[in-house]
Order: sequence, then C-alpha cells, then structure tokens
Amino acid sequence: MLIGVLALLVMLSAFLVAASRQVVQDTDAATRNRWRQQAFYVAEAGAQYGQAKLAADSSWAGLSAPGKDTKEGNFIVAVSRVDESGAALPASQKRVVATGTCWGATAQTSLILQFN
Repeated sequence: MLIGVLALLVMLSAFLVAASRQVVQDTDAATRNRWRQQAFYVAEAGAQYGQAKLAADSSWAGLSAPGKDTKEGNFIVAVSRVDESGAALPASQKRVVATGTCWGATAQTSLILQFN
C-alpha cells in the first residue's frame, strides 16, 4: 500500500511540474503578445504625431532616435518621398513611417499624406 501511495505522489508531482511549466509558457506568450500590440499602438501614435507635424510644417523631416517617449514605449518617425516598394512618390505626397517600441517589441506603420 505504501508503494502505491508513493507512486501516486510521484505521478501527481510530475503532473504539477508539467502544469506549472505550461502556465509559465502561456504567461510569457501573453506578455510578449501584449508588448507587440502595445508597440503597434505606439507606432500608430507616432504616425499621427508625424501627420500633425507635417500638417503644421510641410518641411518637417521626422523625429530620429531617441524619439518621443510615451507612457507605454517610444516612437521615431521618418519622412520620405518613396513608397513601400521604393518607387518615388509624386511631389504632392510624402510617406510617414513610424516605428514604435515597447519592452523590446517593435512595430512599424506607415501612411502616405497628400499635400496641396
């Protein structure tokens, strides 16, 4: 009977170790996903920041590193005259590329602005 109880305890311990490892892995994955999402939102804020700056001054050239800190991360903004494929944009357009960073996760977004 004692051997049976010991075997049951060993199996239960192995199950608990495996379950705790899975919980840690799930928690880590959820945290990384949150950071990626937050980096995207920070990049979106950077794109809006760039859009506002260019609306106020069409010669604004961007915001280089270290960029602008937000509560959840930071962003940098580049302004260019080429599209995603490297083709030149018309003279009345500029491309804003914002890169957001949050706890090591990075996301990038871009938009093309039309000027009159």
